[in-house]
Amino acid sequence: MRFYARKKKSPALLLTLCLVAVFLAGAAIAAAAAGSQSEEQARQTAEQAIRKAMISCYAIEGSFPQSWEYLQEHYGVSVDDRFVVEYEALGGNIMPQVQVVVRGGSAF
Repeated sequence: MRFYARKKKSPALLLTLCLVAVFLAGAAIAAAAAGSQSEEQARQTAEQAIRKAMISCYAIEGSFPQSWEYLQEHYGVSVDDRFVVEYEALGGNIMPQVQVVVRGGSAF
């Protein structure tokens, strides 16, 4: 029976594997951060579109819309299913309070 000497693993290989693991972890963190930034941009864009439609309604009809449904129906504004629109009309000549939040998140 022959016994073979076990080869020692080189420290360079171990160092390379550690560096690859650190790089992959950093890439995963960067991808997650980029995803949350794009979601925030989409939320802000939806909120701006709603505000522009409210101003258009005021300019055309002489009063702000009394409901979010009115804006959707008459001005064609819509938001992605990921978001919820909080719409509070205060009166015909006062701009409504509008906030777009991520579904499952909080407004504050």
